[in-house]
Amino acid sequence: MESKLASREAIEDQTFLEFGTERLRRLCRALEMHDEEPGVLDTFEWLSRPWNCWRIGDRPRWYPSILSDDHAPFELSVGFSQTDAEIQCYWEAQGAEPSMVSNARTGLSLLYEMAERHDLPLARWESIEDLFFPERPLGLFTILFGVTWGKRRAPKFKIYLNPYVRGSAAMPGLMAEAMTRLGFGRAWAAECEQRRWRGSRLDEVMYVCLDLTRSPAARVKVYRRHYQATVAHLADLASVATDYRPGDAERFYGLVAGHPGPFMSKPPITSLTFREGDREGPGAVTLEFPMSSYVGDDQTASERIASCFADYGLDPSRYQMALDGIATRPLDRGNGIHAHVTHRRVDGSPRLTVYFATEAYPVEAMSWAAQPESVRSPMSVRSPASVRGPASVRSPASVRGPASVRSPLSVRGPASSRGPASSRGVELDAAPESRQPPAAP
Repeated sequence: MESKLASREAIEDQTFLEFGTERLRRLCRALEMHDEEPGVLDTFEWLSRPWNCWRIGDRPRWYPSILSDDHAPFELSVGFSQTDAEIQCYWEAQGAEPSMVSNARTGLSLLYEMAERHDLPLARWESIEDLFFPERPLGLFTILFGVTWGKRRAPKFKIYLNPYVRGSAAMPGLMAEAMTRLGFGRAWAAECEQRRWRGSRLDEVMYVCLDLTRSPAARVKVYRRHYQATVAHLADLASVATDYRPGDAERFYGLVAGHPGPFMSKPPITSLTFREGDREGPGAVTLEFPMSSYVGDDQTASERIASCFADYGLDPSRYQMALDGIATRPLDRGNGIHAHVTHRRVDGSPRLTVYFATEAYPVEAMSWAAQPESVRSPMSVRSPASVRGPASVRSPASVRGPASVRSPLSVRGPASSRGPASSRGVELDAAPESRQPPAAP
C-alpha cells in the first residue's frame, strides 16, 4: 500500500483523467481484469470529457454534487457475487462552465454519443425525455450516467434522472406519468400506496434509473431515501418486492450497521427494480447503508464490510484488494472512502456492492435534517461552509440559467413530435421553488 499513498497536494495537482485512470487501473489489476483494462481506461477517457482535463484543485467546480460524497464528478464501486466481480463507474456530465443548463446539454450530447458507439437502445428514454428535460431545470442535476465492466463481456450502461427537475410539487405527477409511459403505472401506484403511511417527507423519491440494453431483463429502478428509518421500517418497505426474503433487511443492516436504528444521520436508501412483466409491483429490491456516516474511520468500516462478506459466504480478500486499489491513505487516518454498501439478490443469491469515494476532495461531515420540510432530496443535506465559498453557492438564477437560454433539448436538433407534457394528461408546470443549498449550520 505504501507506493500509492498520496498527499493532498499531489492529488490536487493531478487532472481528473490522471487520478481516475490510476484508480481504475489498480481496480482492474486487483480483480484480475487484465484483458478488460485497456477498454475500461479508454471508456473512462471519452465519457469523462470535458472535465477529465481539469486540474482537481482544492475544491470542486460544481458543488454540491449528488453523485459522490467527496463532490468529485465520478464515483467508483465494485459488485461482488459468488462467481464474479464487476467494476462500476458513475459520472456526471458537466459543461465547460458547469451549470444546470450546460450540464444538461453536455449530458444529452454524451448520451447520444454513447448510443452510437455501443448501439444502445433509447426508445424507453425517448418516451419520457420531455418529462425530465424542461427548459429551466431545477435541482442539482438532470442526468447522471453509469457503466459496468465485467470479465469477457461488453460494458453495460445506464442513466439516472432527476424526478424533482420541475420542482417538488410536480414530482408526484411526473413520476406517475413516467412510470405509466414505461409500462409500470399500476406497479408504481401500488408502491406509492405502501409508502404513503409515513409520508413523502420521510420516505422520499430520489431518482429514476434506466438500463440502456435490449435485454428483456432491462431494469427501471426507483431510488428512495428514508429519514429516521428503523430496520423494521426498511424491511416493510423492501417486502413489496417479489425477490425479498423475510429477514434480508435484519441480516444485512445487523452486519453493516450493528443496531436496528433509527438512523438519524445520512438516511439509508432502498431501490425498487421493475422489469418487463412486473405489472403489479417491483420484482426486486436493493438495500443500501451509508457506511461512512455511521463509523469513526475507514478501518472500522473495512472490518464491518469484511465480516459482512464472510457472513454471506463471499471472499473478503477480493473486496480488500479492491479497497487497496482505491485508498490513497491509511484507513485509520480518516473517514469517507467507504461511501455506502448495498445488498441485492441476483437469481436468489446475495450480491454485495461497495461504493468508494475516491477522495479527490476530502469527505467532510454533513448534517442531515431529520425531518425535511420544504426541501427535497438531495437538498435536505446541509453542506459545510468550509467547502463552498460564496461563488460556489448557486443562486436560483444561476441554477436555471438566463431566460434567453434555449432548452437543453436543443442539442438534439428538431423538436420532438410528441408535444409538451402538459398535453399528455399530466400537470407538471407547478410553481418553481428555490433549490439552492440551505445555509450552513
